[in-house]
Amino acid sequence: MGKHESIPYNPEIAKCFFLAGLIEAWGRGIERIIEACKQDDYPTPEWKVEPNGVWVVFDFEPAGDSENMGNAERLRSIVNDYERLTPNEKLIIDHLLSKQTITRNKP
Repeated sequence: MGKHESIPYNPEIAKCFFLAGLIEAWGRGIERIIEACKQDDYPTPEWKVEPNGVWVVFDFEPAGDSENMGNAERLRSIVNDYERLTPNEKLIIDHLLSKQTITRNKP
């Protein structure tokens, strides 16, 4: 994607991930995603930049339900500050764990 300004499209979700320890610094997310894909031998994701957001498309087969549950439990354990999150932040994390997708309403 090249150099770009780092402005979260959804500051509430970004804050939730930051407090959960899933974001270490602004502006390195794309680089870290690409590095993680390469490290685990996955193809580089496709980026779609639109006026209202950014889509990241990963080209790999979804895991089975039992494996997804393991991933959800691992993510919950990573969220070491879960108890310190606000009720809205907990809802966001729980939604992502159960639905594995999230969107925002258009204004």
